[in-house]
Amino acid sequence: MTMRCVGSGACLVLVAGLGWGQAAGPLVLEDFTKALGERWKGGIELAKAEDGKPVGRWYGAREGDQLSLMTVPKDWTPYKAVDLWVWSATANKQEFMLIVDSGNPDTGGADSFYRKVVVDWEGWRQLAFRLSGLTAYRTPKWDQVASLTLATAGWGVQARPDTDLCLGEVRLLTEAPEGAIPRADVVSAFEIGDIGAWRSLVPDTEHVKEGECAGRWEGFGDLEYVRAELEMDWTAYQFLEFDCYSAAPTGDRFIFCIVSMDQPRPRNDYWAYILKVDWEDWKHFRIPFRRLHHIRNPLGWQKITGIEMYPNGWGMRPSASPDTVLVFDDMHLTKGEARTAPPGMVEDFEDGPWGWWWMDEGSVPARVGEHCGELPLHEGWRELEGDSFATTDWTPYKTLKLWVYAKQLPGEVLEIRAYGEGGMWTGDVPLDGEGWREAALQLTPNPGKVSAITLQLRNLEGDDNGKANRDLDPAAVLCLDDIRLE
Repeated sequence: MTMRCVGSGACLVLVAGLGWGQAAGPLVLEDFTKALGERWKGGIELAKAEDGKPVGRWYGAREGDQLSLMTVPKDWTPYKAVDLWVWSATANKQEFMLIVDSGNPDTGGADSFYRKVVVDWEGWRQLAFRLSGLTAYRTPKWDQVASLTLATAGWGVQARPDTDLCLGEVRLLTEAPEGAIPRADVVSAFEIGDIGAWRSLVPDTEHVKEGECAGRWEGFGDLEYVRAELEMDWTAYQFLEFDCYSAAPTGDRFIFCIVSMDQPRPRNDYWAYILKVDWEDWKHFRIPFRRLHHIRNPLGWQKITGIEMYPNGWGMRPSASPDTVLVFDDMHLTKGEARTAPPGMVEDFEDGPWGWWWMDEGSVPARVGEHCGELPLHEGWRELEGDSFATTDWTPYKTLKLWVYAKQLPGEVLEIRAYGEGGMWTGDVPLDGEGWREAALQLTPNPGKVSAITLQLRNLEGDDNGKANRDLDPAAVLCLDDIRLE
């Protein structure tokens, strides 16, 4: 089929079989069957296919235009996606912004949701945007929508002289279709279209794991934090996965927070873990939700409102290495059965040390299985806490057993405290000798249902943050494996 543009004489080619009228939509915002009138502001004119299919030719796109559909409903809360067909004469990498203008009466200035689109196709393409995946600018509200805008000017985009775009039917959908942007399991692909949602992340096309772009943490050494606001339901998933590139194993740390809260509060509610930059090149992370630390009262996995990362605070060193370079890519959610631990197992470290604040992957071969945990002795820590375990009810058990690896810790004692409904239980493990050995501690009194465990070196004095006030032997090592109840 061919299409001629009314009043312009230009001819375009339509792809057969991509008729946008074939799929029923809950609410059609524009089908170009009537005179444009005052519905649109910007450079658009009617055009028709030879079979009579009506479309709109966005002639202003090549000139740097902001094209706005003004006749949209104010309340978009019943809808899950906005869907439109876009034709391009060439895959010229023209960027344009899709903007849902939403004036928040509680704030002054512009508020909106947005997404950047890169035209990398020829002919027709259906674009369905998941509303929950659009980036919020300031404090927009879905029940205060004023217009839908497409822009090739402003927002960091520039018009190209060879750009030739047409629009097909524009709809609001009550369900996001398969293939909607972004996918339901995608937190961020860190492509040009969505990296703008992340504070302190900038595009990196040199270090890329998937696609054409990744997100580099700009200002880690200057203690700049990262933040992205989300509106997602993670209840169908069990893991968060992403790839992270590190230029060097600097030993810096950062806290990774998954925020779940109703409204801004003086302090966030979230799940978290502290990561240590101890790798070079790309590393893949698969974080089990069930092992993360919960801070205060997150609402639940059904309401994830943001991700934040901080290079300081939480007892971390007050300065960061200028050599720390981190790049993130392909952050997504996955499903999977939680690994079932044997009865009585408290911690076997086979998922990694996620359940413990500050615990590192062991630097020595594990005593049982493939992984063990190591206390970060050389960062000044004498005490750390765990609060996410396979077995929390210790009532039926009489003994706590664990494997302990000690090196260059003569005279030191590992003190273990379990905090439960039945009170606090304390056990001591002398650290004389070198290598792995098994410790067995009687559970008297039994702490009952345990909510937290602390580990500390008794003979090291420290501050309120659990940091020691003297250095240990540089060769000192303390690792744990297979903490279990019998």
